[in-house]
Amino acid sequence: MWPAIFTFLGGIAIALLSRIPALTRDGRRVARIKGDAELLTTLPDGRGRDALRGALDHEVRVLLGMREAERRFARSTRLSMTVTLVATILVVSVALLIPATRDGGWLDDESLVVPVVAALYGVLIATGAMVLRARYDARLEAKVRQRFSAGVDERR
Repeated sequence: MWPAIFTFLGGIAIALLSRIPALTRDGRRVARIKGDAELLTTLPDGRGRDALRGALDHEVRVLLGMREAERRFARSTRLSMTVTLVATILVVSVALLIPATRDGGWLDDESLVVPVVAALYGVLIATGAMVLRARYDARLEAKVRQRFSAGVDERR
């Protein structure tokens, strides 16, 4: 019982700690940008100020690109969860329907039970594979767009 309690409390601690902005990648980047912006206001005009302005502009573009990529990933995750939920409900409902219609229903031959359930699980697995591929493509596209907008050479 104690391991389950410790696991539960650990999960809660991790969930709460991930909400602290200073501990996230995005929060650290925002803090660094704010510090650079404050430094930019105190620097006199010159090459250093122009270089810092360019670096600050680059950091802001990277931050915005990362946020856009995260939004796309969240949308694709919601889509995948919805599709998986619908497919699971379909499989469970048919699995529950088969015994109910077994006596005098559309399923008179028991030899059809295994192929029907196997076909439904095949549809479920194929749907999951398509969703995973779409999520991978969306993440890859976001990475390429982020690198392009940040001015990073893509040949590396």
